[in-house]
Amino acid sequence: MKHEKQQRFSIRKYAVGAASVLIGFAFQAQAVAADGVTPTTTENQPTIHTVSDSPQPSENRAEETPKSELQPEAPKTVETETPSTDKVTSLSKTEEKPQEEVSSTPSDKEEVVSPTSAPVEKETADKKAEEIIPKKEELKETDSKESNTDKTDKPEADKGKSAKKDETKVVADKQETEAGKERAATENEKLAKRKIVSIDAGRKYFSPEQLKEIIDKAKEYGYTDLHLLVGNDGLRFMLDDMSMKVGDKTYSSDDVKRAIENGTNAYYNDPNGNHLTESQMTDLINYAKDKGIGVIPTVNSPGHMDAILNAMKELGIENPNFDYFGKKSERTVDLNNKQAVDFTKTLIDKYANYFSNKSEIFNIGLDEYANDATNAKGWSVLQADKYYPNEGYPEKGYEKFISYANDLAHIVKSHGLKPMAFNDGIYYNSDTSFGSFDKDIIVSMWTGGWGGYDVASSKLLAEKGHQILNTNDAWYYVLGRNADGQGWYNLDQGLNGIKNTPITSVPKTEGADVPIIGGMVAAWADTPSARYSPSRLFH
Repeated sequence: MKHEKQQRFSIRKYAVGAASVLIGFAFQAQAVAADGVTPTTTENQPTIHTVSDSPQPSENRAEETPKSELQPEAPKTVETETPSTDKVTSLSKTEEKPQEEVSSTPSDKEEVVSPTSAPVEKETADKKAEEIIPKKEELKETDSKESNTDKTDKPEADKGKSAKKDETKVVADKQETEAGKERAATENEKLAKRKIVSIDAGRKYFSPEQLKEIIDKAKEYGYTDLHLLVGNDGLRFMLDDMSMKVGDKTYSSDDVKRAIENGTNAYYNDPNGNHLTESQMTDLINYAKDKGIGVIPTVNSPGHMDAILNAMKELGIENPNFDYFGKKSERTVDLNNKQAVDFTKTLIDKYANYFSNKSEIFNIGLDEYANDATNAKGWSVLQADKYYPNEGYPEKGYEKFISYANDLAHIVKSHGLKPMAFNDGIYYNSDTSFGSFDKDIIVSMWTGGWGGYDVASSKLLAEKGHQILNTNDAWYYVLGRNADGQGWYNLDQGLNGIKNTPITSVPKTEGADVPIIGGMVAAWADTPSARYSPSRLFH
């Protein structure tokens, strides 16, 4: 790809973006932005992907075809297409100009022939006069029935026309007022929707200064929130007090801090820094608040836990990693390991407690269970025991996942926060027979799935009572992938997705008009060593 194509990605030019182009995401230029938007229900089936390590992109999307035995009910392959490029049209301010109705007034003139010069007897003349006068009266009577606009009553006709004009004007004014109210209501609805930019500050270290710059840009381009992943493979936010009591075991603050710091470095030792401190995070949240920007934190689990799993092992917890027939997942906790699960819940509780009264939403993750060990078949593996018992699959694996997800949602809600999670593991394969997820979990709908990765439709999730945040991966960008040919979710791909995919285009709607609470664009750091370049992200 030519170098000049890399420079096209500018917020001002495209008004859409994920920290690069994406941070200028056209909530103004796309569907949400149109005055009087009439959302077009678009069956948005995201582009076919190869296996991803996160809702968050990855380069591992083209892997082995999953074993058929892991597809208990002949999963429906999600044939995905590039989202519709239909633009949402604004309601025009058209008003029909009423046409005046012109009444044709019959003439009251009747030609009377004057008598000749021959003498006429008075009686005869009187008789003729009597014959003529009644005819004129009859005509006038008929005319009055047919029209009120007799020439002899012209002022009355003018009044009628004036009244009609006034009536027409009132109707037109009423239509104009109603159209204005509709536009205002649409504008208010637009403004009420969340417009979120997501930054992967879990894999890669972002300094407070860099994050403040992103907040400034978010404010400038009309965003409402910064979605900040602090726990995503790495864990790059440390509380002052990290002491934990898990069951009958107490872990000192210093031991936990050291273990998590080492775990994050084991994932990626970022030369720019390891983590944000509590004072830095508090300052960042206050800075964002002053700008009118909310902060939505994410600590992802049970997947994307590389640093936390390493920390557990350093702290003496044995075998916390999920094992799939001898292949261990580097990033996913084993839901059968009670000590490891309890440790994770306690950790989430500490972070939720900190963000209480500072944030409104807390993202608990829940995406891509053990993709690295199962060739992106983690959800099928968890569900497999129900259909293939006693064959070595996790016993009641998916039921345990539902229970785990609901426990995290309960923890988050106990601190006055709204739980959110990525969509792919929720009612996977549209199978509702395992149990119910807490409907208070806001679903971040990032994918409609791909071949062999059969997620529930946004239609089903909405019907189950979940609010939907449209996080369409057409708006994804991975740092370092700056042009076509440099991997999935590259800059040009993200730019085209932003240009062609309106915010109303929710993944896998199955033809339904799925309501959304807003949209989110995302900049990911799948390759954490890739350089963060403000000049590339902002113009």
